[in-house]
Amino acid sequence: MKLFPKQREALTYATKRLNFLDGSVRSGKSHVTLIRFSEFVGKTDPSAKFCVGGVTNSSVDRNVVSPLQDMFGSHVNYVRSRNVFSLFGRDCVIFGSGTEGALRGSEFNGGYIDEVSLVGQSFFKMVLSRLSKEGAQCHGSTNPDNPNHWFKKEFIDRRNELDMYYNHFSIDDNIYLPRGYVESLKKEYTGIFYRRFILGEWVAGHGVIFDFFTDQYPYVIEVPPANADSYYISVDYGVQNPSVFLLMGCMNRPLPYNGLNLKAWCEDEYYYCGRDSMRQKTDSELADDFDKFVKGTGKKISGVVVDPSATSFIAELNKRGYVTIQACNTVLDGIRVHGKFLHQGAYAVCRKCQHTIDEYFGYAWDEKAVIRGEERPVKENDHTKDAERYFLYTIVNSGLSNYHLLAGE
Repeated sequence: MKLFPKQREALTYATKRLNFLDGSVRSGKSHVTLIRFSEFVGKTDPSAKFCVGGVTNSSVDRNVVSPLQDMFGSHVNYVRSRNVFSLFGRDCVIFGSGTEGALRGSEFNGGYIDEVSLVGQSFFKMVLSRLSKEGAQCHGSTNPDNPNHWFKKEFIDRRNELDMYYNHFSIDDNIYLPRGYVESLKKEYTGIFYRRFILGEWVAGHGVIFDFFTDQYPYVIEVPPANADSYYISVDYGVQNPSVFLLMGCMNRPLPYNGLNLKAWCEDEYYYCGRDSMRQKTDSELADDFDKFVKGTGKKISGVVVDPSATSFIAELNKRGYVTIQACNTVLDGIRVHGKFLHQGAYAVCRKCQHTIDEYFGYAWDEKAVIRGEERPVKENDHTKDAERYFLYTIVNSGLSNYHLLAGE
């Protein structure tokens, strides 16, 4: 692959102790940091040793080792069972974030950090403390995050005080991407995620999360567009907080409908709040309500998507013969996918789901968390939003809409 001008610039000048690129998705930043790290490794003494860090070992495998194998073939030898790969004959030891204790007592000639904004601060600093060999360098890249994030405040904003090379990449810097693909990608992101992942800005979430949502078409449709290929119920379980069951229709292929390309829709809802009703329901009582809700839909349910923390309710549903699916509860990625599907016309809510519609207007970012450099929604008006997110991220985005086939139904 040819390098575009900003990549060539980074390849030339990323020779400091710290060398990090940030910016939008598909901007070519990760590719060139891997090339530069590989050049550095290849020029060291054959006995040199390196550390490679990321959120998890599997994310390092996916984002670092696999691309290096694609680029350098037999020069990369991965021993997965030992969490070590050799690059041009030099050992590179893999560490997941949160395992800084395993780094103690080690000494490395250099390092690479994948998605530095997602690893822990203590882990990152532990890595730097281990790069004690003469001429050691650390390389890496990241997408932007909250402007109060520790990496921006302590490193990027102080780069002129440090022995650090930094550069910012935008998606438009990558002149080798097809323009049609770039324009399509830009349409997939909304709000804070557009500013971060397309514009490459370090920006905080403020106000209502889905600020583009209205209670009209195309986000709200009057009736279900068709019989879905499969139906799921997505559950947000509460004790004093509301318990929510959402009937979700899912298509194996996008369904053209009045200008939309629907992959999924919310067709019906159950909403019970123990606090408002002054009476908390037991798991058995909620499961009785669940039975009635399922029967009332008249649909064959392929699976029930539930937050894995709701262990007692999952056990009750399993006892009654339902196929339960543990929801992926990655909040920010789930919100991004939820917004993308709404914005693309791939997901809509039926008019009768009034609680689901109403909560869109109060689902907001936690301003106090933003100040601490964290990103999360306020724990209010989030019950239907959580249930929607569980389904959209776990089933639709992950391509598991035929889960009932995997479950042997």
